[in-house]
Amino acid sequence: VETCPIDPDRPTSSLAIRFAWIVDVLIGNLESKSRLYGHAPLGCVFLINNGIYIIKKVNGCELKILLGEDWIRVISAKAQQWVLEYRRATWGRAIAILETDSSLSIILEKLNRFHNFVEAICQVQSRWVLVDKQQAVNLSIMVEELVIPVYRDTIDMLKATEAVGVSYVRPEDVKSRIQRLFKAMASSKQ
Repeated sequence: VETCPIDPDRPTSSLAIRFAWIVDVLIGNLESKSRLYGHAPLGCVFLINNGIYIIKKVNGCELKILLGEDWIRVISAKAQQWVLEYRRATWGRAIAILETDSSLSIILEKLNRFHNFVEAICQVQSRWVLVDKQQAVNLSIMVEELVIPVYRDTIDMLKATEAVGVSYVRPEDVKSRIQRLFKAMASSKQ
């Protein structure tokens, strides 16, 4: 576990080092427990929830002064790393389905696989809980910014084939589905 920096010139540095060590051990334990889920995205959500909780608690008391801004930046960066891992493990796989191919039958097959995959994600993850509502909004925006441009490009390729009578899900509807997922995650109760 990467330890967070403490300013050794502070008068409370000995106490700060002990607190930082305790929280670092706690974070290491959380990372170990996240692997027990056996499903990487769920483990990431577990870490995101706990990381935000730790950051809020430290920011809301004297520990912020004791541990310092550098320590909070390191923990915040770790929480952002968990967010990016969640994005990669779930939504990176979704957009990988849409890798370009110009034949109409391949595009239609990929769109179908993409929609099935997204629906499966939404069915499973809508039962998960994101404790911090703002984090749910942030994740929704991040996923939309990742998925929608790739999806829109795929739809544009489909339109370019001038296929008559081919129906598809509009990008706005995919975006709406993503938003509903994260809204459900933010309002779920354990």
